[in-house]
Amino acid sequence: MTEKIILTLTKHPLWGYILQPVLVEENEYGKMAILEYADSQSSGFHLLDDLSKEIIQLSEKISDTTLMECFSKEKEKTITAFHKKVKRETIEVSILPYIKDIQNQILTKLTKAKLPLYFRENVKIRNLYETNKVIVPNDYSKAIFNFKKEEENSGIQYSIHVIWQDEELDIFSQTYIPLCSEPAALVINKKLLLFNDIDIKKLIPFFSRREIEIPISYEKTYIKTFIKNCMKNHEVITKGIDVREITPHKKA
Repeated sequence: MTEKIILTLTKHPLWGYILQPVLVEENEYGKMAILEYADSQSSGFHLLDDLSKEIIQLSEKISDTTLMECFSKEKEKTITAFHKKVKRETIEVSILPYIKDIQNQILTKLTKAKLPLYFRENVKIRNLYETNKVIVPNDYSKAIFNFKKEEENSGIQYSIHVIWQDEELDIFSQTYIPLCSEPAALVINKKLLLFNDIDIKKLIPFFSRREIEIPISYEKTYIKTFIKNCMKNHEVITKGIDVREITPHKKA
């Protein structure tokens, strides 16, 4: 049996999906039994590489104990009491933005750290296996914006192609786990997708539909606003659209 620290992705009843380090005991067959939550005082911390240590220290900032100390004004100092009394407004306005900021810092470091990430469906699960492992990329994912107009009297079809590790991922009808909103960070099919230039709100519509049609009545305004802005910040492919007044990254 070997003890080691790993990072888990777990759904918290109040905060949503969060990154939590745990200390596990691993047997010769790769089965890992969770012993306890891990922090910088845990056994095995000293064996981690520097980036992994920084990740563990960052994760301490979003532990329930730390969040209670930062955001609770009540005299009662128990996690259970804090969870019961924390207001929805406090969660939405203060706690969730704080958590997402910390998690964005963690994920940025995770791409170069040697700390493995595992999906833990809920806190009651005590055993993890290789099938629970989330693949962490070594680079950012990319979103390619596509705008096409098939006929003169038709509207514009807008879609997004997602590139992960030089592989195109079809996100339509996929289940995703959101981690950060801006920039977007999410998990699809045990793959971690990290973006450095796109909000998750731009991706969400394409999990339920392949294309969005822009009415012809709104076409000129749409080209001058949304498409123009996309061309400034992203790779864009256009077809059958008059964009002579703006310089595209790529025109098919």
